[in-house]
Amino acid sequence: MPRVLIWYEGNSDVFFRISERIADRLAEFLPLANIGIALTGRADCLPRLKARGYGVFPYHGPAGHQKKFQVAASLPQNMLRVRRMLKTFRPDVIIITSNFGLAWPLLEQARLLGIRIVYLPHDPQPHSGDYAPLWQRLAQGRVLKRSDALVFLSETMRSFGRTIGGPFQSLPSFVAPLHTLGTPGVSQPRAVVRGRPIRFLFLGRMIRYKGLDLLAEACRLLENRHDWELTLAGAGPEVTQVQADFAGISQVNLGYLRYLDESEIDRLNLEHDVLICPYRDATQSGALAEATLLGLPSIVSPVGALPSQVDDGRAGWVMPDMTASALAEIMRRVIDRPEEVAAMSQAVLDFWKRSSEKNVWQRVIETVLDKRLQPVEHQLARGEATEERAHAPRS
Repeated sequence: MPRVLIWYEGNSDVFFRISERIADRLAEFLPLANIGIALTGRADCLPRLKARGYGVFPYHGPAGHQKKFQVAASLPQNMLRVRRMLKTFRPDVIIITSNFGLAWPLLEQARLLGIRIVYLPHDPQPHSGDYAPLWQRLAQGRVLKRSDALVFLSETMRSFGRTIGGPFQSLPSFVAPLHTLGTPGVSQPRAVVRGRPIRFLFLGRMIRYKGLDLLAEACRLLENRHDWELTLAGAGPEVTQVQADFAGISQVNLGYLRYLDESEIDRLNLEHDVLICPYRDATQSGALAEATLLGLPSIVSPVGALPSQVDDGRAGWVMPDMTASALAEIMRRVIDRPEEVAAMSQAVLDFWKRSSEKNVWQRVIETVLDKRLQPVEHQLARGEATEERAHAPRS
């Protein structure tokens, strides 16, 4: 049986989670001992992964664009470290969960050893307002040249990549929607909200393309009502602007404008009734995928793969246009019809079940190795709510 290493040495909790979930999907057809995972040492999931029986390779050096100079200076010693890791684990395939600072020079060693590379391009191009867009394009281009196959996180993103051309068009490609990687943390839909305000949530990076200005304007249109609340949660370069835009709106909680740990993300999703993703520019949303796995319905803007992440309006609400009035109208509808929220929560869980039945990762590995695999006996259960997440507070 082939050996597969999942590799991400960046600084994003989102990609730590994605890496863990890919490992669990691989375990549906590969022995646990044949699956390795190399992550930045601060990843909370590493002890869990080790306990399950995966090979774990923590990286304890500098990571993330905020430490770019230290990352660059660490290249020589990282080349030696990676060489040892590859000789120890002996992977046939490496899955790069997302691009990270030294991915492309370090991958050259893997190519020299004949290891096949599968890359998940989170975004074909940088978002508006994102950091170092020229560097992102250059670094991703070099990873693409070293890749043997691509796994996109939405069909919309694959279609967009193909319009760019090059490796996006020529390499074998697959689609694994973000929500299909994980397992629901609840077994029942949300109850109908009674006797309290509807609780909306915005969760993620505070950055220009997320449409927070639209959300602020929509909240102003509903400011005279007191049967709703909104929590803004996350950090990012636009925090100061967000604080100014929402200042004075009594229904808005700004107390979570900071870095959030993994347990806080789950708790916030469970404590709120509807997620809002009013993005101006998007391929897909990691926050929306997390909401899906906790039965939390969402309001989304009509951009990128966001509509498909709510089953084109059957498991959530899609704004008809990119205006604050359109967003406010859906928020008003949700406030006035709390029973619809409960129905949408059930639709969210049904959508996950329908769309997660097939495991695309076996086809990915078979394609890059050009061989058929016989799955091992099932090792990890899917589809059952975990005790820890299912019993988190919701009222």
